[in-house]
This record gives sequence, structure tokens and C-alpha cells, in this order.
Amino acid sequence: MIAEINKSYPVDFAVMDAAKAFIDGGPDKGTEVEPGLMLAGKDRVALDAAGVTILREFGASSLMKKPVFELDQIRRAAELGVGAASASAVELVPLDEPGRDAAGRIRTALALGSGISSTTRAPPSAPNSNQGRSLTRSTTT
Repeated sequence: MIAEINKSYPVDFAVMDAAKAFIDGGPDKGTEVEPGLMLAGKDRVALDAAGVTILREFGASSLMKKPVFELDQIRRAAELGVGAASASAVELVPLDEPGRDAAGRIRTALALGSGISSTTRAPPSAPNSNQGRSLTRSTTT
């Protein structure tokens, strides 16, 4: 249903605040992590795919059952033409060094399809670790 709603209106620009996030529970309580990132772009599906990948990096086990582009909501939005249909259609443009590191981890995870491996997983963030992180633009090619 969310994909169908998104199909009915165009978006010029969307912003995803990933400074803090819940990896379980939610929307108002749960295990909080601090990825310390901001993402923005025209493609809501690409943003969602990057967001899921970030949540997986921090251990969101409920999102690890399928590859990102096979998750129901993302798959349906892609089928409807709302945005990117595969990892190869996602372009990440980092604006600084921390953004480059995050974009590299997200690209690798999306290419693998199943999420971020333990070898690329970032450690849990300390409070205020989001200071100085970049705005990362997520677009399709």
C-alpha cells in the first residue's frame, strides 16, 4: 500500500535523517543506534534501500530475511516504477570522507544483496557521533 501511495505523487527531493535510528521496536522506543548520516535524493526507493542497508549494518535483524531489493515494500515500489529496481541503479555521492566510508559500505552491501557483512559492519556509535558527518545524495542513474 505504501508503494501505491508513493506512485501517485512525484517527488523532487527527499531527505532521510539517519543521525539516529531504532533497529527494533519503534517508532518511539526501542534499541537506538547513531549512524550519524543524512541522505537525500530524488529516488525514494534508492533512499529506502540505503536506509535498510544502514539499519542492517547496525543489527536490525527483522530486515535481514531477504536481499534489500526483494523486501516486499521495496520490491513493490520498484515494480510500480517509483524508483530504483536494483542495487546497480543506486548512485551514492558522498560529500566528505566519512560519507565516502559510509557510501562504500552501503555500495558493497547492496551489491552483495543480503546486507552488510560482519567484516564491513561499523561499531555501534557513541553519543554525538553524528557530528561532522556528510550529507550523502542518493540518486538513480
